[in-house]
Amino acid sequence: MILTPAWENSGDSPIVSDLTSEIEAVCGAGMPLSEDQVLELARAVAAFIENECQGCYKDSDSLLLLASRALASLGARQVARRLVISGTALVRPSEWEVTGQDAMWVLDLRQITVQKGAPLELVFFNCLRLILESMAEVWDSTKGAGVLGLRHVTMSAAVLLGGEKSRKEIEALAREIKDACRTRLDAVRKERGWEGVPFVMDLDI
Repeated sequence: MILTPAWENSGDSPIVSDLTSEIEAVCGAGMPLSEDQVLELARAVAAFIENECQGCYKDSDSLLLLASRALASLGARQVARRLVISGTALVRPSEWEVTGQDAMWVLDLRQITVQKGAPLELVFFNCLRLILESMAEVWDSTKGAGVLGLRHVTMSAAVLLGGEKSRKEIEALAREIKDACRTRLDAVRKERGWEGVPFVMDLDI
């Protein structure tokens, strides 16, 4: 499907045009929604950013994460997963001998680290939840067996805390981040009927 740039004369914000173009580029003919539905989805994401989030999501990856969540809620889960995995630099497959036969997907936390002044809980942990929910389908074929590799956990924790923080405080937040991943994946296991749950591995240790 080739999307007609209906936003050009609609008065929509640049976010709508950017997001519409991103979805079209990533999904192409695989998009199960009509052009009008994609446009309305982009407008809904733009409205959330401007009205609910005070513009805190501005980069391309964050826009695609929000769109992915909206697509999943509409039942287009395969497209939602493709947006996260193919449309962003957040998640990528990896092969590492230590994981044996288990497939490992690597999440680079540096990509979603909150910049100074942004609300930690709203942005970082919400993005983390969206990513894990959106990429969950990659473990469906193994019924939850596999590995989630995390990059830059400690560095991200230090940036999120900001200022002069002790190593103990940074390590505590790093553990909280990893625990949040385990908790969300366990919830996903129940939702999707997996027999197991992906092992969360800190790749920087």
